[in-house]
Amino acid sequence: MTNISKGLTSLFNRPVFHNSAIDGVRAIAVLMVIIGHIFYFHNSEFLIGDEVFKNYATYWHLLRADLGVDLFFVISGFLIGSILFKEFKKTNNISFTSFYLRRFLRLMPVYLVAILCGIYLFDLSNSQNAWTNILYVNNFINISEQFMGWCWSLAIEEQFYILIPASLLLLLFSKRKKINILLFFLLLSVVIRFITVYAYNLFPSELYWTLPGNEGWDLSFSILYDNLITRYGGLLVGVIAAYLYIYYNAELKLFFKSKVSLRLFYLSIVIFWVVFFRIDFIYFSELTQYGLMIEERELNFIEKIYFATVVSITRNLFSVASIYIVFSALFLKISISEKINNFLSSKFFYPIAQLSYSAYLMHEMFMLKLYPSYSIKIYELLNENIIMALVVISLITIILTFLSSIILYVFIERPFMEFRNSDIIKKLTLKKHERVNAKVIEAA
Repeated sequence: MTNISKGLTSLFNRPVFHNSAIDGVRAIAVLMVIIGHIFYFHNSEFLIGDEVFKNYATYWHLLRADLGVDLFFVISGFLIGSILFKEFKKTNNISFTSFYLRRFLRLMPVYLVAILCGIYLFDLSNSQNAWTNILYVNNFINISEQFMGWCWSLAIEEQFYILIPASLLLLLFSKRKKINILLFFLLLSVVIRFITVYAYNLFPSELYWTLPGNEGWDLSFSILYDNLITRYGGLLVGVIAAYLYIYYNAELKLFFKSKVSLRLFYLSIVIFWVVFFRIDFIYFSELTQYGLMIEERELNFIEKIYFATVVSITRNLFSVASIYIVFSALFLKISISEKINNFLSSKFFYPIAQLSYSAYLMHEMFMLKLYPSYSIKIYELLNENIIMALVVISLITIILTFLSSIILYVFIERPFMEFRNSDIIKKLTLKKHERVNAKVIEAA
């Protein structure tokens, strides 16, 4: 009972070392994903052909669950980058054993439990491919064949983190200017996306998205959306931000006293909302009740170049704008940035941020299980009031998601997070002289 009480208490007591604004962004990201998917999974494709919620399901385009994932990538890159840069700054080295073991204990235990829930409690399709999730290669197969298809983002993150410790170690020992190398790989991510769009003919009216289950959807998802080489940009933006935050903190504080930083702050806000509302695709879109929607029309050569360029830079620009707004909230001393900081630092967001990983794992399970069977029944019980039906379904989904997340957090996530700091893990990860020093410090 003590451990349960301690686990529940930790959901509301933010440690002093936590960056409260980062917690706020992480909470907003998971809420964007969950709310966006609430609408998306009322598509008739998932309600076994029923058309009742079809129009409302289209609102998921406006809610931008996909950008919630980009926010996750940026914050994840920033947090992991900060850990690695701090370690190198302190020890002039990066312990691969410590990094990978701690990542495994942080992510895999609760992921395994979620996978078992998906197989045995929710009877999700493609369970024969669950092994790809365990190995974090689930994004290597077509989205229609993936088990727990929403976990493609976890595969991308872990593939990135398999590479990043050694890459950063080489970078930090390099005599070249570190920031230039990082910016080169960020630019490379843009080039890769551009080539991908052009090489696979991912243009409107051809193979760019179309409807779920169609060839264009599957190809866009598998080649452009859930592929490490086309999506590492957001993660790298977070790593670059971490490098600046750890190695140039004083310079950042000085920079945010300048007028240039203020102009970039307002520019970042504009970019954030331009991307969020799809104004960046306005040339290729028509205005509907669901926001700007890309038209299925033929493009000439120049238009194809333009379209591929927009697809190439949009997510990276959104990622840069997002982390710059966070930095402005931390460093810029003006009224609007302080209000943003206060908003992101709200106590309301902290427990949501703590539960974000488990909530991300569990939310679609409830949607895929409940919506086909109960959405229409709830709609009929409420005298065919579609707004009330969506409100009730949304509340049921959110309550079940976070109740299950609390259980997973208290009984799985937190115990394994604490286990990472145990003597056993220290013995496995610390070098002999470090263990001796740790014992001396502990004795003192």
